[in-house]
Amino acid sequence: MEDEAVLEVAREPEPTPAAPARLEAITQPGTAGPTDAVATRDVTDVGGIGVWWVGAHGGAGESTLEQLVDATLAAGRAWPVVGPHSGEPRARAAVVARTTVAGLHAAQQLTRQWATGSLDVELVGLVLIADARGRLPRALRELAALVAGGAPELWELPWVEAWRTEQPSLATAPRAIVNFTADIAARFPAQPATHQPEGMIDAHHS
Repeated sequence: MEDEAVLEVAREPEPTPAAPARLEAITQPGTAGPTDAVATRDVTDVGGIGVWWVGAHGGAGESTLEQLVDATLAAGRAWPVVGPHSGEPRARAAVVARTTVAGLHAAQQLTRQWATGSLDVELVGLVLIADARGRLPRALRELAALVAGGAPELWELPWVEAWRTEQPSLATAPRAIVNFTADIAARFPAQPATHQPEGMIDAHHS
């Protein structure tokens, strides 16, 4: 009888390991709160700028994109908002993030903030820049797809090993990045200038 009892216990299925709590929390809807709001920047003139790169977090890569794509500007971690009485068109912006869990989470908060309709900004898309060489793990691929669903368009840029030791440039960029820069330049040309550029931006918190 004791042998039978031991056999019955051995046949019991092992519990399925739980998914990491952090990743579960990130992929659940409705996690953004008031403290997740990103600052805005008053833009008095969008002339000469086709797209503003809005960094979802530190080191997202918006400054690199400014270097690579003509007529674009890094806005830092802030939304470029044109004054309501300036007569200027809305600023075009793209959210930029790395493909880490934290980076994707940060991008998700920005797209949700934009989706509330409280920002007078034209979001043109989301740029995800690889944080390492190689294919993303499945969990991150699924999370990236979820986050991308909150943006009008998604651009995915690869890791560039050469840029670890030298300045980013189109001369050393892979074809995917060269094509991306051409696409942005063709689809989002610089808007016409109407004011002088001096004192163009004044940062404040919304």
